[in-house]
Amino acid sequence: MIQIPRSLARTLRAVFRRSGQRGRQRPVVSLAATQEGLRIRLHAAEVAVEYHQAGSYVPEQLALPLEALADFEGRGDSLVTLEATGPAKIQARWEDGGVPKLMDYDAAELDSAFPEGPETLLDNEPGFIKALHDATETAAREEIRHGVNRVQLRASGEIVATDGSQVLIQRGFHFPWTGNVFIPRVSHFSCRELPAELPVRVGFTAHHVTLQLGPWTLHVGAETDCRFPTAETAIPDPANIATRWRLSPEDAAFLAKALPRLPGKTDDHAPITLDLDG
Repeated sequence: MIQIPRSLARTLRAVFRRSGQRGRQRPVVSLAATQEGLRIRLHAAEVAVEYHQAGSYVPEQLALPLEALADFEGRGDSLVTLEATGPAKIQARWEDGGVPKLMDYDAAELDSAFPEGPETLLDNEPGFIKALHDATETAAREEIRHGVNRVQLRASGEIVATDGSQVLIQRGFHFPWTGNVFIPRVSHFSCRELPAELPVRVGFTAHHVTLQLGPWTLHVGAETDCRFPTAETAIPDPANIATRWRLSPEDAAFLAKALPRLPGKTDDHAPITLDLDG
């Protein structure tokens, strides 16, 4: 038997559902209670997510479909009890407004291939998750050119992203690897349920970049061989610039409102012609 607050089920679902599914398999949530704590996991194609709740529990392992969380999630601290009622059945019991609720689910297969964490993790200041979010917003949604739908993490401590038309380079981070590592454009970094105000520990294995923040651990699929463009070439050499266009703060504010209303607003690469006539 495993018990979790309904509010935790709601938070877990908000984070887990961003992971999509792993191949043809339906997303599965696994819960493992031990004397070292409760680990709740979802292993998807690009991101494997774990939530760790400290404490000492009677050893138990359960696995059920992700959509089950939607049945018993809530905003309060009342508990939902999950219990195996047979070799392939799990029962959930909770109260909603004082009314007892009960649901039965087919037990899912426990995941034996969840990624292992790295041996070395380096600390990064709060704001690291926000930096990754800004990078994924800059990267292309699709691979219109090689690598532009990836985010580059350089050993020098830089996060680099480009969609071929714009580039964002952020510096001052700490990564425990040499060379460059590339991660996909995933949506987890904008998730409000992740504590962005906490420091983040970063590590690397052969196939994943690992991020630890508070009780959460994200293993993001990673690669080291990617035809990523040389982002610096997107910024012209100042010595070669023949024309400069300077905007007043008032004009910049006007354009920020006007551009989303113009034709082509749904196309990230729709061209804009500037007539600098004096």
